[in-house]
Amino acid sequence: MFESTFQIDLGDDIGMLRDAVRDFAQHEIAPRAAAIDSANEFPADLWRKLGELGVMGLTVGEAYGGTALGYLAHMVAMEEISRASASVGLSYGAHSNLCVNQIHRNGSEAQKKKYLPKLISGEHVGALAMSEPGAGSDSAAIQTTATLDGDDYVLNGTKIFCTNGQGASQHAGGFVVVWASVDRAAGRAGIKAFVVPAGTPGMQLTGLEKKLGIRASDTGTLVFENCRVPRANLLGSAEVKARGAGFKGRRAIAELLILNDDIRELIAQRAPARKIKQAAAANGTRFLREAAFEAVKSGETTLQEINRVTFVA
Repeated sequence: MFESTFQIDLGDDIGMLRDAVRDFAQHEIAPRAAAIDSANEFPADLWRKLGELGVMGLTVGEAYGGTALGYLAHMVAMEEISRASASVGLSYGAHSNLCVNQIHRNGSEAQKKKYLPKLISGEHVGALAMSEPGAGSDSAAIQTTATLDGDDYVLNGTKIFCTNGQGASQHAGGFVVVWASVDRAAGRAGIKAFVVPAGTPGMQLTGLEKKLGIRASDTGTLVFENCRVPRANLLGSAEVKARGAGFKGRRAIAELLILNDDIRELIAQRAPARKIKQAAAANGTRFLREAAFEAVKSGETTLQEINRVTFVA
């Protein structure tokens, strides 16, 4: 029998976390995993227990109830939970990363203090509503709108494949982070995120997907029809709002590659990624993903070079 001598030591803290989560998952989740999957039943009672275990805020600072152990710890916790139930692991990831971590990274101080503690304690259920019938991985194609009307934004649109959609939209104290466009003409810069509490008039769960597996993790369709949310629920600080920051991140940068002569020259010179971005901004141009791949096919650049530019940026 082959025995590997390769050992990975993740440190004492991660090791103790793994042992604790594995013990919890095998005793509290595994024995009921088949039953909740068969019943298509979201295990809401586990949220408080996971909160008490301390795994709902692994990437969040202690000031908001988290442990600040980081993404490696979060990955290890998700691995052990998923070992017992893929359904619970999926819902846990949507709650603790797509919702909790997004608020922690992008929310204002007031929003973090308001929403994070009870999400981290497991008292509230969190979800992210991003995908749409015509916008899956291409998030910039979002059609849901958020129109400013006095002190409120009015949301209209449909979101699909929303993990924890039922729990977050109907569970008392639940929250859904909803991506919507405040300005279609602005493209990605017009896409914002809003925190919409469960029970908000105009937000309706219209159906749950009948899946072949991972059924205990509910996947719902949310319809927003003249759904009014306070202006204060726009995710981000006043400074971020003033800058007009919207669709950001490395994936967004990867989809913003253009190849005009100036940019080609900078790439050929292996110029710093930030200099390339500045040149694109100065020219009022964008890097389109399709153009980038056409350039790779024609030999003008390489995927490695594009990855270097987008990773460093």
